[in-house]
Amino acid sequence: MRMAAGPARRVRTVLLALCFCLTAGGAGAQEARPSEETLRSIETRGRRIAVYIAARQKARERLQQEAGGLLQSDQQVVIEKKEGTWRVVFIRTQALASPAQNLVGVAETEYNPGADEVGAFKKDAAPRPLPVATAAYVRAIQVAIGVAAKRPELKPPFVESVFKEPDNLFSVYIQSKPEEGLARFGGDARMRVSPDGLMMVGIEPLHADITDIPIPAHASAQPTLHSHATGEYPTDTDVALILMHPTLAPHLVLTPAWIFRIDPEGHITWLGPNRVPPPRPAPAAPSDSGGGS
Repeated sequence: MRMAAGPARRVRTVLLALCFCLTAGGAGAQEARPSEETLRSIETRGRRIAVYIAARQKARERLQQEAGGLLQSDQQVVIEKKEGTWRVVFIRTQALASPAQNLVGVAETEYNPGADEVGAFKKDAAPRPLPVATAAYVRAIQVAIGVAAKRPELKPPFVESVFKEPDNLFSVYIQSKPEEGLARFGGDARMRVSPDGLMMVGIEPLHADITDIPIPAHASAQPTLHSHATGEYPTDTDVALILMHPTLAPHLVLTPAWIFRIDPEGHITWLGPNRVPPPRPAPAAPSDSGGGS
């Protein structure tokens, strides 16, 4: 289901409910609350997504300036390095003797998120098959997109990001891309893929609904917001979207139990219980073939 951005009346209602929940029954409001560790973990994953997307976009722009359309690339993959920099690899698919080696690297660079800078490009005059470890990132994305294309709640075109986790599985975030000028909360999922990038291990939908919000030209004291019909917390992609579009902040996330605020730096603050929880997803309509009640 697609929902338009909430009107100002909805924002005022939420703020009034928030004031009530923070002033009335203060002791009860402290009975249960999310742990700071959980919120900081969501922030960290959201920042990774934002950096990944920024690295790929800025590297594309610089390569276009340097090489124009002379260097053909089908896709790019960004790999997080231990030193705090990110490696951006430009890839082309071509027919080779072995299908397992049909991914070749044509150029690469590094992105420094602290300085927001892309380094010099290394270009291969004779492209070679990608190393197995790098190819696994690309195949993980391909597997995730193939699965996403079959799920009705995930609508192409997609924005994807991929990360190698400590357990050696890949986390691939798939986000439906909205029209220009909008930020889309929803239409996204976190997929887990095997270490070789060839097999889907698990899928975690991140939102039950889609909310498209116009991106303001300038920051405002008036918050933007969206609601979660299910789940307890803001998602990794919620944080990433605010970091990518900071004029949306302050941004309120209403879950069935709680209310959170995300600031322009991606920091999540728990504001208290949600006294006006969002409605649960509507059940599927009964089929015409049976006798409905």
